[in-house]
Amino acid sequence: SPLHCSQRRTMVLSPAYSWAEDDATVTVTAVVPRATASSTNTFSSPLYVNVNSAPYFLELDLHGRIDASRSVATVANGVVTLKLRKEVKGKWGKLLVELPRAERLQRRAESRAAAEADALEQVERKKKKGWEDSRFTLTKQMEQDRELRERIEKRKAAEKAAEEASVAQWQAELNSRDRAAASAVATGGDAGRRDS
Repeated sequence: SPLHCSQRRTMVLSPAYSWAEDDATVTVTAVVPRATASSTNTFSSPLYVNVNSAPYFLELDLHGRIDASRSVATVANGVVTLKLRKEVKGKWGKLLVELPRAERLQRRAESRAAAEADALEQVERKKKKGWEDSRFTLTKQMEQDRELRERIEKRKAAEKAAEEASVAQWQAELNSRDRAAASAVATGGDAGRRDS
């Protein structure tokens, strides 16, 4: 008997959208019913962006380059807004590039690869910054520890010097008393000899 596979196909819908631009940004506003921040995924690369909130999917092959790292997406009340920062300021005049399918797909793949490379570079920069911050923190802590040890050593040296001075003064007083006592004994002993 032949195998019967049941595949469930979901129809992908393209949401209605509008766009506007100024010299620095392109803003795309898409109406995506029931879209929420948790149910919507966006992807942006220098020449390609997409929005996926099942069953809606919007993909745009942009006319000009954007700075994906400075672009943002917001979702509110079933409306997805993409605020795309242009890489180079100026008017595009149109949102989408018009290329044959093969060229458009190649351009899209290159743009995705550039976005992935940029994302990896950002991860490496964050790691490096984290390492540098950790090293800086460790260096600061070591400096604080060194300063504390120096203060303790100075305090110990001052206390030792004060104690040595106190002991020396006490010893000098004892020596002075001993000399006075010895002198008194010697003077008293001489007086006793003279009397006899």
